[in-house]
Amino acid sequence: MRCIVSIVVLFMMFFPCLEVFGADKVSSPDEIAQEKLTAVIVPVGERDPSLVDCKTSKEVGAAKLGESFKVFFVDSPDRNYKPGVKVNDLIVSDFARRYPVLINDRVCISLQLKNKGWKEEGQWYLSSWGEKEIIKALEAARRDVLKKVSNLKSDECFLLTSPVDDYMGYWSNNQLYLVPLVNDIDHFKAGTAYRAEEIFNHIY
Repeated sequence: MRCIVSIVVLFMMFFPCLEVFGADKVSSPDEIAQEKLTAVIVPVGERDPSLVDCKTSKEVGAAKLGESFKVFFVDSPDRNYKPGVKVNDLIVSDFARRYPVLINDRVCISLQLKNKGWKEEGQWYLSSWGEKEIIKALEAARRDVLKKVSNLKSDECFLLTSPVDDYMGYWSNNQLYLVPLVNDIDHFKAGTAYRAEEIFNHIY
C-alpha cells in the first residue's frame, strides 16, 4: 500500500498539470482569467496599487473582469494589399483573449491569455498583463460602437494587431470595420470606424 501511495505522489510531482487518473484538466479561458486575476493581479496591486492604475489597495480588492476580446493579427504584412483581396483572408487568429480589468466599471489594465496549443480548445496561460492605454481605448471603442451599430454583440468585437497599429474590429452587413486605437497623423482618427479596405490600402 505504501508503495502505491509513493508511486502516486511521485507521479503528481513529475506531472503536476495532469490528473492522476485521467487526461489533462481543461478549463475555459474565462475560468483561467479569473484565477489569474485573483492569484496574480490582485496581490500585486495590493502591494503597489499604481501597477494596476489604482490609488489604494482597497480599490484593487474590487477588481473584476470585463468581457474578453478575441485577438487576431494581420497575416503577411509585407505583402501589399490590393483592391479585390478579401480582407478576411488577411486576418488570422492569435488564439488569445484579452480581458479588461474593471474597478467600478472603470477600465484599469488588461490581462491576456494565450492557448498553448494554438487552438480554441486546450490549455490557456497568462501571457501578459498591463497595457492600460490600449485596453482603455479598446473598451471605449467597443462601448461606442455597440451604441451605434444595431444587432452587434459585445463578444463580436475583437482586437486586431498589426506591425503598424492596433485596432478594434467588428463585422456589420458582411463588411469588416476597423477602429484605430490611436490617431494616425496622416489619415485615421482614433475612435472612428473605417472600412478595413481603406486602412489596408493606406498601410499596405
